[in-house]
Amino acid sequence: MIRSSRVQLRRLERADAELYRRWGRSAQAQRFIYSPALDPGLLEEEFAQGLEGDKLLILTVETLRGQPVGYVSFAFMEDRSAELTILIGEPEWERLGYGVHALTLAIAFAFKELNLHRVLARYHEDNKNILAMARRIGGVDEGTLRKGVLSSAQPVDFHYVAFLQDEDNPQAQALSQRLLKLDLVQFEA
Repeated sequence: MIRSSRVQLRRLERADAELYRRWGRSAQAQRFIYSPALDPGLLEEEFAQGLEGDKLLILTVETLRGQPVGYVSFAFMEDRSAELTILIGEPEWERLGYGVHALTLAIAFAFKELNLHRVLARYHEDNKNILAMARRIGGVDEGTLRKGVLSSAQPVDFHYVAFLQDEDNPQAQALSQRLLKLDLVQFEA
C-alpha cells in the first residue's frame, strides 16, 4: 500500500473485478483512454495481467477510508520504463484532487519502489485537465501522435508526457523533494 495525506494506492485484487470492468466500460474510459475498454475479452485479459503484475501492474486508487475511486496502471516496457494510465472511475470523485494525488504517488512509487527510470503517459487531446496536471507535477511534453488513435470511431490526437527519475526541471525537482521523503509517502508491503 502507498499512502499520502489524501489517497492510498493498493494492488489490484480479485474483489475489484466488477469495479474494474465498470470503470473500463465507462464513457470516460472509452473517450479518454486508448484501452481495451470497447472489447470485453481484452478487458478481462488486462485484469488478469494486472493481478499477475509481471507485464502490467494495476493499483486501485482509494480514499483514506478505503473507498475505491479509480485505478493507476503501469504497462512495463524495456529499459526500466513503463506507460502509465490513470482513471478516476467514480464521477462523484472527479475534480476533487484525487487524480493529482494518485498520479503524484504513482510517479514516486515508480521511481522509488519499481526503480523505473522513465514513466510515459499518453493522453487524449480533449483531456486538458490531465495534461495540465501532468505538466504541473513535472511531466515534460514529448510529442503528439496526430490523428493516430480512434476514439469513439473518430481519429484523435494523443499527447505524450514523460517523467524521468533524474529530470532536471524545477517541477520535477520539487516533486522529488516533496514525495520521496518517507514521512510524506509511506510504502507498505
